Amino acid sequence: MSESFKSENTNKPPLQLALSLWLPLFAVLLSAAIVLVPATRLYLRWKAAIGTGDRLLLTAGTFQMILPRERMVRSAIEMTALREQDTIALLNAPGQLLAALASQLVVHHARGYPDSLGPFLWRALILPLFAIPAWFFAGRGIDGLLLRRRMRLFDLILSVVLVLISLGISIGMRFGLSESERVGDEMSAAWIYGFAFWSLMFSFPLSAWIRQRRRRPSAG
Repeated sequence: MSESFKSENTNKPPLQLALSLWLPLFAVLLSAAIVLVPATRLYLRWKAAIGTGDRLLLTAGTFQMILPRERMVRSAIEMTALREQDTIALLNAPGQLLAALASQLVVHHARGYPDSLGPFLWRALILPLFAIPAWFFAGRGIDGLLLRRRMRLFDLILSVVLVLISLGISIGMRFGLSESERVGDEMSAAWIYGFAFWSLMFSFPLSAWIRQRRRRPSAG
């Protein structure tokens, strides 16, 4: 009695990491960690200092503030968001464009943020979320550079437009504002460097389109 066996190729291509999906997730988690990790450490120090009391006296030089126990969590996050606002803005600079629009359409407030959150919590929360499309597009470009995704004419045009907008904002704020105006705006340096950084990130789809264009004749 004879048996025949058919060999099958069970080798599967390695799972490729789609950076257009994972990069936005990583950016949001990184932005959250930048605020929440130091805030947690600060809260734990305050909790150890307050003991069984109801209020904590904070002193910094001649400044003093009495902090109720029920406000310790929020205050720890707010103080950390204030300290890390430049880093959050640099990483998520494109989110400011959508945040400014949302502030006028949704918040309907002259200051551009809801009173219940304040400027620092609002910026730490909203910038990473509104920057997700930018991170997606940058990740799409990196996927294209790695030849995992075919770049189309739309990617090329959008990449050029976004690079020019980012460079325009960065250069305009650097050379269009006087020294006193830049000093008066505590966030100006973060926006200048942030949009300069994003002019590079937005160039990835453009670079990927050029690389794939050059490979096409040789591939044929």
